[in-house]
Amino acid sequence: MEQHKYTVSLKWEGDRKGILKLKGRPDMKVATPPDFGGPEGYWSPEELFVASILSCLMTTFLYFVFKNNLKLVSYESEGEGIVGKIEGEIKFKEIYVNIRVEKEKGEDIKKVETFLKLAEKYCLISNSADVDVKLNFQVE
Repeated sequence: MEQHKYTVSLKWEGDRKGILKLKGRPDMKVATPPDFGGPEGYWSPEELFVASILSCLMTTFLYFVFKNNLKLVSYESEGEGIVGKIEGEIKFKEIYVNIRVEKEKGEDIKKVETFLKLAEKYCLISNSADVDVKLNFQVE
């Protein structure tokens, strides 16, 4: 497989805040989360970590959906990351992901379920993380 690069820059804005920058994209304000002394109203690294797993699961799932011409009505997910001490270090212990998919009438529910399981198996971000990702899904 060929290599891919993803380069992002970050500029400290004082206090516990910074600005993530990526050419051609809107800037994103980031900060320490409020429960660790940061300000309200900013994305935290912890939230971005959970968000990256959610978005990776979705895009991996959609790869299989589009490749197989499956028709969907909607896709929604919600993630909750649990942080605590593991062997004396503060880490993510688990990430719980709930996914709701509505397929178009006539589409095979088993295909949707299979593609969700494949997304769980092949998601680059969750496969690269040292955390247990627990996936629950509902297909209508």
